[in-house]
Amino acid sequence: MAQLYGKNGAIAIGAAASTIAYLDSWTLNFTGDKDEVTAFGQDFHTFLPTLQGATGSASGKSDPVASGQTSIRTMFCSGASVTTVALWLTESSGLVFTCSSVLIDGFSLGVPVANVQTFSFSFTVNARPSHS
Repeated sequence: MAQLYGKNGAIAIGAAASTIAYLDSWTLNFTGDKDEVTAFGQDFHTFLPTLQGATGSASGKSDPVASGQTSIRTMFCSGASVTTVALWLTESSGLVFTCSSVLIDGFSLGVPVANVQTFSFSFTVNARPSHS
């Protein structure tokens, strides 16, 4: 199995697939709900899978005029959802998760006195993502 370096990862947003500048980390967390259906007399818990979902986050260096970062802030403040988000494991091989709709849950800016300013945001996936 080949190991992938994260250095070529990226996130692009919107129909034009504009890359969000200066990011250096992203996560995509998949979740699954379940309902317990254990009945009297059973010796082991039994569950049925129900709904699945995903959330994610990204962080990097802040650039207040970078178009991708500006779009995230604008979408959060207006309550709009993003139409498409693509999260690349590595740009060169095309390994990508595509989310057709996400909601921006929040964003943050960090201004440390002795370091570069930071930018981060979190999101909830609003439809089942695809993977290719």
